[in-house]
Amino acid sequence: METLFQDIRRSIRSLRKTPGFTWIAVATLALGIAANVIVYSIIDAVILRPLPVKNAKEIVVARWQNAQMQPQSEVSAPVFFLLKDYAQSLQNVAAVYPQEIGVNLGGVQLPRYVTALRVSESFFPILGAEPKLGRVFTHAEDQAGAPGTVVLSYHLWQSIFDKDSEAIGHVIKINGAPFTIIGVMPEGFRSYPNADIWLPLYLSPANADPGSDYLVLASLKKGIVIPEAERELESLLKARSLSYLPGVSSGAARLRLESLEDLRTGKFRRNLSILFGAVVLVLLVACTNLMVLILVRGFSRTQEFAIRAALGSSRTKLVRVFLIESLLLALLGGAIGVVLAKELLPLVLSLVPADLVQAGVIQMNRQSLLFALVLSLLVALIVGLIPAIRVAGSRIQEMLREASRGATSNLRQTRLAQVLVGVETALAVIILGTALLLLQSFLSLERVNAGFDGHQVWVAQLSLAANRYGTTQSSSHLVDHVVKKLQALFEVENAGSINGLPLETGLNLPIYPTEAPGKIHHAVEYRIVQGNYFKSLRIPLAAGRFFLSSDDGSGHPVAIINQTLARKWWPQESAIGHFIRAGEEVGFADHPREIVGVAADVHDSGLGRTPPAVVFVPAQQVPDSITAFVNKLFLASLVVRTKGRENVSQNIRNAVLSADPDLPIASLRPMTQVVAESLSIPMFYAWLTSSFALFSLFFTAIGVYGLLSYQVSLRTPEIGLRMAIGATRFQIVTLVLKRGAQLSLIGMALGLIISAFLGRILSSLLYNSNQVFLKLLVGEAFLLASVALLASLLTAVRASVIEPMTILRNQ
Repeated sequence: METLFQDIRRSIRSLRKTPGFTWIAVATLALGIAANVIVYSIIDAVILRPLPVKNAKEIVVARWQNAQMQPQSEVSAPVFFLLKDYAQSLQNVAAVYPQEIGVNLGGVQLPRYVTALRVSESFFPILGAEPKLGRVFTHAEDQAGAPGTVVLSYHLWQSIFDKDSEAIGHVIKINGAPFTIIGVMPEGFRSYPNADIWLPLYLSPANADPGSDYLVLASLKKGIVIPEAERELESLLKARSLSYLPGVSSGAARLRLESLEDLRTGKFRRNLSILFGAVVLVLLVACTNLMVLILVRGFSRTQEFAIRAALGSSRTKLVRVFLIESLLLALLGGAIGVVLAKELLPLVLSLVPADLVQAGVIQMNRQSLLFALVLSLLVALIVGLIPAIRVAGSRIQEMLREASRGATSNLRQTRLAQVLVGVETALAVIILGTALLLLQSFLSLERVNAGFDGHQVWVAQLSLAANRYGTTQSSSHLVDHVVKKLQALFEVENAGSINGLPLETGLNLPIYPTEAPGKIHHAVEYRIVQGNYFKSLRIPLAAGRFFLSSDDGSGHPVAIINQTLARKWWPQESAIGHFIRAGEEVGFADHPREIVGVAADVHDSGLGRTPPAVVFVPAQQVPDSITAFVNKLFLASLVVRTKGRENVSQNIRNAVLSADPDLPIASLRPMTQVVAESLSIPMFYAWLTSSFALFSLFFTAIGVYGLLSYQVSLRTPEIGLRMAIGATRFQIVTLVLKRGAQLSLIGMALGLIISAFLGRILSSLLYNSNQVFLKLLVGEAFLLASVALLASLLTAVRASVIEPMTILRNQ
């Protein structure tokens, strides 16, 4: 043990004698480990951390799956009742209405908008969740007509009632109706989807919504596996005459069960796997770079090790020197990396998309620290292993001969370092290629013409799910009051409203042209507009007219369609004057509507997707049944265009307050923020991988510079002799640059080949990447070559200023 302590002290002294090498090595490892710890913390929160649910592996979710084996949607109420009443492989079947819209909360200090889930009585028992205070729903409280009850989240209970246990039994208003608080969930509880409050679902065959709108959760019975349960469900669907459901009879859709864990993490796994692969490559680049530096340092210490070996040091002691030094560097780099990760994590979290934040609490915890420690030890083993093997494989006589030969021998021994620089360059090319693909995809999305002008536009969203807005007259009257009040302001150019904001979810219905011989299945986006919506977003009109004030409840039923729908149904003629109708199979009756206008296409489903077919209808002409359904599912979006860059947020608040003092605003933001939020996911991955690419370029430059500098120092006598016999400084610079190019070209070529292969795999995940793929490869090669050239040039300039006579005198 005393010998080990002596070796540690000796290694510390050795590292202190070369502060440049030590701090470059520590900084390299710190950056690499910090990047890995940050990404690991994200993956741990979203994917690795187990659900805080008892028997989580036994909880499954029923979803439709299309012919391409992709989960498509939730299920309908008849399927829920079928599984609940007849499925023998399932127990505690529960339904959730996973609506994105929340509720308006009243009866507290200030009205507020909160997220909510409507759940059936078995929901909490399936999750194995016990309330912190009170209780959860009983069977009687989940029946239609039962008094309103509500369960609060810990966060909402804390913010409203300041953790007062007397909150149980308190009556609050939800969308204007009284609800009694019966329970408070514990602090760490999260449902999937998560919510601020939970309400009874009151689901029965009589009041079920049409369509596949319900998320069905269940627990597998002991001994039952998912394939076995799926076979039973397939038999039940056929036996109970539910084959009329879309795609079931033709086999295009099947009912599948997926674990709750897969539901929570499925949409993140692929992108996070790519991100984790990129950050691991960054660490490999850092390790390779450090191995190059240690090898170069080891070459310069050949004489030292030869003397030690001659004085009786065993190979084990010599190997231990390298392993101890690499361990000290790795632990110091790991410690600084953890501190750096902790400081940088808030910056990274400010760019994390909302979906990732909702999937789990991202923070550095014990697992992150343990990961950093294991990573540091693994790095120490990797970077110390190759130099240690080199020393262990050398004989004492060989080491003495190498020490006596000096530069000639050392130049031959640097071949291993040259190979490592080539590997480092190849890894850097791969990371850079991935980053450029993601960055190009994001920039392409950002340049997409959305079909509207969101500048100088404010958007306020309201929940009109209260019973007092259950009719077309009541809800359109409220919106009309707010729109007219805003329109009268000097700062406002135009104002209007819509039920489904562009780039966000909206209602789709089966809609057909009336002249169709049969019912052609077309799912069309159904948008309810009011006021000057089109002018507010400056959506151009391709044909016909916009809605008029006369297009009210007493007027002739009219509609405006977009260009996509016009081309689909009337490719050879004008759509103006044709009639459309909504399909009655979903339970909504609407009048045939005459098309009076064709609006330009808008990317309603996302900038990376083709514009869907859309029908716009005036709010005053919408049947009450559709209005009530839309208000329950979607927020009403007020769209306000200002004449300049004025902030009219307070004006919008005042206008809503004057129309209904008890109606809170769910969200209030510029339209440009809506567009930015739609791009948040590709921006996050592009930004993070680009940062990793910069790290890898930095590490590669250090590796090339370090090895070239060492080789130049070994060849100083040769360079002095060359200059003495007539070589110019330009020739010396060219000599060094040529050596630097040789170090980089092989690794660059290998990296480009691998990048091309990976690019083809990633292209399916990216937007518009195929068109610029070759350009990206050329640009990537140019960028990396520039970095290698810069590192080589710095070394070459140092070599060119050597004074030949001074060198020759010393020789």
